[in-house]
Amino acid sequence: MVSALRSSSRQGTVLAATFSAVAAFQVLDVGPPRTGTQTLKVALEAYGFRTLHTSYNYTARIPWCNYLFGDGPLESALRSLDGYDAAMDEPFHLVYREVMQAFPDAKFVLPMKDADAWYDNVVAAGRDLRADLEEATSGHDGLSGFDFLAAMTLRVPSMRTCSGCVNWGCDFLNATGKPNRDRCVASYREHVEKVKATIPPHRLLLLDFSNGWAPLSHFLGQPIPDQPFPYVDDFFSD
Repeated sequence: MVSALRSSSRQGTVLAATFSAVAAFQVLDVGPPRTGTQTLKVALEAYGFRTLHTSYNYTARIPWCNYLFGDGPLESALRSLDGYDAAMDEPFHLVYREVMQAFPDAKFVLPMKDADAWYDNVVAAGRDLRADLEEATSGHDGLSGFDFLAAMTLRVPSMRTCSGCVNWGCDFLNATGKPNRDRCVASYREHVEKVKATIPPHRLLLLDFSNGWAPLSHFLGQPIPDQPFPYVDDFFSD
């Protein structure tokens, strides 16, 4: 698996002031993109959680991408969580160790999705995103949605590695057949096993969305909302 991730020995100690600034942070989605991050966002908002989803707020990716794949400080990345209770979408699935250490009371949700189904879903989404990348301009004023993502990906070096599980060796914009599939599917499965091996069971929920509200509500100690469980995809259809 190709990865430019920082080793744990480089993470360092986070300033105490950072902790107090984002002390309310409670839930991290550790699933990669296209595993139901939008659904989890809306579900958590039904409990009253303030959510940070980086496909709706691309600039929030930059300090984390710079930390993971550049020389950015962890303190700056953690400060981006100020004002939020929960976060999801890339690259948050890669920083569960840092968040687990920084926030001892935080919990983690891993949506369960078949690895091959995940790959097919992301390839389909990549076909649409490729058109946006080809049309991206050198600036982002007036751009929205994936146009902005495209512009930022082209302009910020660490964002290129940070986007779309590229650090796993995946190429979803130019899918290259079975070798690419095998590499990405294996990396997805490896990620799932690493998450399960790293995060204590009492802090980790393996979430099957088909089970509705009950597992998530029990895990978070929240009452079951009086509304249907959401299934959301604002960007692409599954």
